[in-house]
Amino acid sequence: MAEEARDFLIRQFETAWRLTSFHLEGLTTEECLWRPARNGLHVHQVPDGTWRADWPSHERYDIGPPSIAWLTWHLCFWWSMVLDH
Repeated sequence: MAEEARDFLIRQFETAWRLTSFHLEGLTTEECLWRPARNGLHVHQVPDGTWRADWPSHERYDIGPPSIAWLTWHLCFWWSMVLDH
């Protein structure tokens, strides 16, 4: 049963990734890093050159709209957690 559940999740991931790739393929870095509002979840480049994503303490709407970069990071982070477990 566990193998069936894992296979199902992998198929879901593959479908989600194909759809994500379809929609994100033509985006530029500038579009991804554009912030739709002053407040909202985003990714930031730190002095050593790596990127860090905002990690909210809550998930209410008052956080503000996320950037495409943060949404992309969040999707990849979430699916990596699913596949690792």
